[in-house]
Amino acid sequence: MFVGYQAVYDESYLDALDFAREARFAYVQFDLNVPRFYLDDLTPRELREIRSCARDRGIGFAFHAPGDNISLFTDYPAVREGILHHLKAIIGQAQLVQARHLTLHPGCYPTFRTVGSDTGDYLRKYGSYYGDVLYQNLAARESRDTLARVLRNASGRPDAATGRERPHLNAASPFGTRARELEVEGRP
Repeated sequence: MFVGYQAVYDESYLDALDFAREARFAYVQFDLNVPRFYLDDLTPRELREIRSCARDRGIGFAFHAPGDNISLFTDYPAVREGILHHLKAIIGQAQLVQARHLTLHPGCYPTFRTVGSDTGDYLRKYGSYYGDVLYQNLAARESRDTLARVLRNASGRPDAATGRERPHLNAASPFGTRARELEVEGRP
């Protein structure tokens, strides 16, 4: 078993790698929700330098894809296109630097509620629609080459609160671990 930590409060990539080495963590998972860890402005050369620094320290590294306010359940075309474009770029960058793994949370589906209704009413009525949206977004041309392999292992399992089946995605990782609920962890 390998123990790592999620870098959120560190000042830089190098600061997190140094801390991981000092604390004897096996790897660092950089949280890409944190502005100082955004990959957008890093060149391939800068990314390779981060990889080299990690190797020099004997530390592995991984990425946690942005998940705040990003949802693969979105069906609005312009938003969907932007999200898929950004995730494809992140997956490409993770592949470039041979990240240990990439954690991707697909986000949340809408949970509208009317007066006097159960919070699960909307999901019971439209759950299959949003399941289809998730499937389509993962299998879309923009993401098909990098994400669709996850769908090969898709299954359902009962939701503890409603007893209804909910989407569950499993992705193979180097250590045979499984994703939980809609969290996908595996090699990018």
